[in-house]
Order: sequence, then C-alpha cells, then structure tokens
Amino acid sequence: VDIISISMEQARNKSGKIIHTFLLIFVTAETKDKIQYTNLKFCKKNIIKLDAARLFKLNGQIVSSSVIRSLIQEGNLKKASLFLGRPVYVIGKVTEGKALGRKLGFPTANIIPYHEILPPVGVYAVRVLFKKDIFFGMAYIGVKPTFANSNNNPIVIEAHIFNFRKNIYGKDIKLIFLKKIRSEKKFKDIAALKNQ
Repeated sequence: VDIISISMEQARNKSGKIIHTFLLIFVTAETKDKIQYTNLKFCKKNIIKLDAARLFKLNGQIVSSSVIRSLIQEGNLKKASLFLGRPVYVIGKVTEGKALGRKLGFPTANIIPYHEILPPVGVYAVRVLFKKDIFFGMAYIGVKPTFANSNNNPIVIEAHIFNFRKNIYGKDIKLIFLKKIRSEKKFKDIAALKNQ
C-alpha cells in the first residue's frame, strides 16, 4: 500500500478544549479504494464517519497538513498561506511574564499558544485580533539570547501591540504573521536591545 503520510489533527474551541479529532491518511489514487474498504469496517464498528478524497495538488505539489507544517517551521509563510488559503496565525492565551518589555518601554503580551507549530525564531510584523478589534504590532519568537542563561530558556512568544493599553491577561488573542523582520539576534547589552 502506498501511504504518503499519516497525521492526526485536532479541532479546539476558543477555550482550547478538543472537540474533534481527525486521522488523516494520504495515499496514492491507486490504493485509495483499498484503504477506504479496510477502514470502512473499522469505522462502522466504532461509529466513526469516514470520508475518502483524492489528493489535492497546487502548482504540481501535493497539499497536506504535513507539508504545510513543514513550510511554517521553515519560515516559508507565503507558500504556507497559499496552501492554507489564509494567512498563517497563532491563537493563544495571554499570561503574565517578567515585565521585561515594559521596563524597556515596550510592553508585550506573553502568549501561550494552543498549538505547537510556529514559524522560526525571529521578529515579525503581525496583525493582532482581540475580540472584534484589529491592531498591528511586532511579535517575537525566541529564547531571549540577550538575557542570561538563554540556552536554558524555553521558546516564548511575545507581542508588542501598537496603541494598545488594555489589560488582557487570561484572554485569547490571535497573531496573524504578515512579514518576518529579522532573525533572532543577541545584543551586547540591554541598552543596545532597547535602541535597536
């Protein structure tokens, strides 16, 4: 059987709770009927809906979730957006951080994403959606190499939202990635970071 890829996708509601789980099996057209017949017996037994569809190609390339994830992780946001049919974005909950951005004069929203697929570390121009309001800003993905012990730091997502003064701790926001500004950079000191 010519199986191209197998992946599991989960749909979540706004609070992050999983509401549906999908198992996606990508096969060649020649083996699709065999796969469908084999899985149909399993799905009927377990009351699972089964839909089989032929592979979709765009500009000669197979479009699949694994391909799209790879494009995002490689930083090819333009092609990932084309395959998705929408911009690449991340939704997450705003949590309290160490207020380092505020001390530098650029307060940031620290975001815990609801999914793990992120663009490469760096600084991005973003559009920010909070409830029904739209703002613009800059987002940072990285380990804060300018600060001590950055090798042990987890990857964080922070967003400085222009002309924004609301308290949004515990709230969900969406960051839509528009353009990568630069890669992650270690500055010689905090003053240099502030003056960039």
